Amino acid sequence: MSEHIVITRDSGILTLRMNRPEKKNALTRAMYA
Repeated sequence: MSEHIVITRDSGILTLRMNRPEKKNALTRAMYA
C-alpha cells in the first residue's frame, strides 16, 4: 500500500497524497484501514 500513498512533511505540515492515477486515485480497502 505504501506505493499508493505519498507522505511529505514541510515546515510542520504533514501532507498525504494518493498516488493511483491509473485508478483515478480511488481508495483501496487497505487505505480505509
